[in-house]
Order: sequence, then C-alpha cells, then structure tokens
Amino acid sequence: QTEGGYLMRLTIKTIKESDAGLYYCHARNAFGTFTHTTKVQVSKHAKLEIDVSECCRVNNVSDTCLDACSFDQLNFESVMNRDECIPDFSKLMKCAADGSDHRSCCSQRQVPKKCLDWCRGELVPLQHLCDLQWAPIIFSCFNEGQELLPGPPLKVQVSIYGPTGARVTWDPPVKNPEAVQLYRVFWRPMGQRAALKNDTSNTELVIEGLKSDVTYEIAVKAGNHKGTSVLTPTVTFTHGVSYVSSTATQGASGVAVAVVTVIVVILVCVLVALSIFWARKRNLLGAKSSSNGGISFENPSYIRERNGDTVQIAETPNGSLNGNITGMNGGMNNGGISPIDVNGGVWNTQNVSASTPGFEDDLPSNGGYMRFTS
Repeated sequence: QTEGGYLMRLTIKTIKESDAGLYYCHARNAFGTFTHTTKVQVSKHAKLEIDVSECCRVNNVSDTCLDACSFDQLNFESVMNRDECIPDFSKLMKCAADGSDHRSCCSQRQVPKKCLDWCRGELVPLQHLCDLQWAPIIFSCFNEGQELLPGPPLKVQVSIYGPTGARVTWDPPVKNPEAVQLYRVFWRPMGQRAALKNDTSNTELVIEGLKSDVTYEIAVKAGNHKGTSVLTPTVTFTHGVSYVSSTATQGASGVAVAVVTVIVVILVCVLVALSIFWARKRNLLGAKSSSNGGISFENPSYIRERNGDTVQIAETPNGSLNGNITGMNGGMNNGGISPIDVNGGVWNTQNVSASTPGFEDDLPSNGGYMRFTS
C-alpha cells in the first residue's frame, strides 16, 4: 500500500499449461468498482539453435574449428573461410544434419544435385563447389528442420517369422517422435544395389519371400511430408540362422558370433560332403555286388533326392502383425530402388499414404554398391 494507492501482485512460480487463461483484478471503494482483465498465454519452450558440440568431439573435429559447433551464422562463416577447417567441413555438416534428411528443403531452394548429400550429412564428391555458395542455404534448412523432421528410429531388431519371413521391429526416434507419419523399411541381399521397401505407420513390419542361407541387410527410416530421417545403422540377417548383427552397432561380440557362425557353416558343409561321399561309395559297392549275380536297381533321380541338401528353418509362433511384404523370390526389380535420386530423394506430396512417393534412393549419388549409410 502506498500513499493514495494500493498494489496487489499475483506471482505464479511454476507455471503450467493449465494456468493459461483470463485473470481478473477487482477494485472497489466508496465511489464504485473497477475490473481489469489480463490474459495469460503459456508458450512451448522455443528450441535453441543447433548445438552439436558432443557430435563434433566424437567425430574428431579439430580444436581450432570447434567454435563452429554452435552453428551461429557469424561463427560459421568465419570458420568456413579458414583453410585449416576445410578438412573438418564434412564432419560439421554431418553433425549439423542432426540425424535428419533435409534434401526436400534443399531441393526446394535449388541446391544442385551434386551438393544434396550434404543435406543429410553425407560426403559430397566436389566439396569446393558446394562450400561458399550453398553451405549457408543448407544450414538454413538444418535450422528449419529441427522442429519438423524426425530423427532415425532406434533399436532395430529382426527375428524369424515363418519359413520365408522375418519380423522387423524398432523403437520410435528420440528427436521429434510426434512428427513421424510413416516408417519405411529397406532390405536387400548383401552385395546388391537394388532393394525392396515398404511403408508402415507401426513400429514393426513382416517381410516375406526371403531365401534361406542368404544374408540380407535391413535398414529403417522415419519421415513425414516435410522430409525424413537418415537411415538407421544396417542390420544383417540370415534366415535360418539364429542371430542378428548390426554392422554399425555391434562390436567385438558381433565379430565373435560371425566367426563362430562361419565355423559352424564350414563343419556342416564338411559333414554334408562326407555324407554324399559315403552314400556314393555305398551305391558303388551295391552296384558291384549286384553285377556279381544280382540285379541293380539304380535310380539316378532317387539318388539325387536322397543325397540332396536339406535346409531346416526354425519358425516363431504366428502373431498379429501389419504390413506383409511379398515378392522377393520374383526378383529384385519389382519394387526395387532406382539408383537415381528423384526430387532429392524425399517425399514431394502433401498427402501421405502407403503409396506416397519418396524415400527414393538412399545410396550416395556417386553410384556403385554401398551399404545403407545415409
């Protein structure tokens, strides 16, 4: 209370969304009443500029260039013009992409195809042609995509599902999980460029038509009509073998499992060869004995069936799953990924459905066989 006045204050120490609304202050004395209305709005915390200092340290960005890891535009330009930071430039771009694929934004802003891989944190073949002109535009897409694009899914796992199928599961991304509209699963035999793919809005997918004793590589990405995440680390899977390994996340244990698996496969092959040799030897002995007074009932087709390779595939109980995929046995061209980027390799429509074009080619544009590394 002051001379000729009275001050009343309301303080909300820990504000919540439910505290938003209209607040009224009523004053009354012998001469009358007065009411003042105040509206309180609660806004979401604004996301800060990209801060990827930890990523820069993990990727061994030199100490002289770490000041670029705040990605303040002024600092960024000053680092870009320092010759000693040129070797670190691709590392900075990888960290700034922050696990998302910003090629849709870059394509809309006329970034040339030779520089598009930078928009998802990949190397570009002619870095000096992209640095000065296009790096600032690419960084503007990085900042814009921070709130719009999801990060990559987590914990991709594969298990056997029936005689020719596999069940792929994963966890939602940490970055912007609410922004995910579809997941896309890619798979292909190791060593092939073409891949099959299918979409789902769930965090699991069953793929069918897999061949036994063929090693497949599988990767998943998340996306929406604005763009996508980068691909998850590749998971390798052999139908009929009870292990799954990730080429990017498994360490010495994965190597040990692979070595043991190779040894087991070699032993099986040796046993099969010995069985065939023993069976043929018995047939030859039988033929000789029959020629000495008996009748030979040789049947080449029967011999081939009896000595043929037998593959046993373990099965898991059937479950209720979505998104069955067929057609792997029909060849890799049906539904395969073209080795040519289309419109930056991302969704370019506003209506997202299972047939939405996008996630086109996730191989770097320099061609040649590579693992899923985008």
